[in-house]
Amino acid sequence: MSARRATYKVAIAGCHRMLARTPQSHNWAAAFAAVPETRIAGVFDKGADTRKAFVACWGDIPAYDDYDRMLREVQPDIVCIATRQTMHAEMAEKAAAAGVRGIHFEKPLATTMAEVDRIEAACRAHRVAVVFGVDRRWWTAAVDLRKRLRDGLVGDVQAVTGYGLPQLIN
Repeated sequence: MSARRATYKVAIAGCHRMLARTPQSHNWAAAFAAVPETRIAGVFDKGADTRKAFVACWGDIPAYDDYDRMLREVQPDIVCIATRQTMHAEMAEKAAAAGVRGIHFEKPLATTMAEVDRIEAACRAHRVAVVFGVDRRWWTAAVDLRKRLRDGLVGDVQAVTGYGLPQLIN
C-alpha cells in the first residue's frame, strides 16, 4: 500500500510570462505543473487578454481580475507572486492574512527596504514559508558556462560581474 501524496493548491498572480507549456525563464506555471504534489487552482492577472490566453494554454483554470476574490475562492496553499514588484508587498500581506502556507516570489522581491520589511512582518506573523525565485541560473547558457568554469576553462574564478538588458530592476 503506497502512501498518499498531499496535493497543494497553487494560485499564480501575474501570468503574462506563462502562456506556453514549455519550461522557460519565468514560466512558473510550467514549473508547478511539473510537480506532482501541486495543482494550479487559479490565476490572477489585470489583463483580460492575458487571462484568456492563459486559460487557452493551460485549460479550465479559474482566472481572476480581482486578487482578493481569487484568494477567497481558491483558498490556495501556495501563492506565486509574479506581478510587478511594486505590487509584491501588498499581495504578500493579503496572501499571508488569507492563510496561505507558502509564497513564491519572482525577482525582484521589492523595490524598497520598507516593502521588504512589510513582507517579512506579514510572513513571520502568519508563519508563511517564503521562496525567492532566481530562475536564470538554470538558463542553458548559464549551466553550460558553470560546467566550463568547473572544468577549468579560465582557472580559479575570483569574481564575476554581469551586465544585462534594460529593466535593471529585474
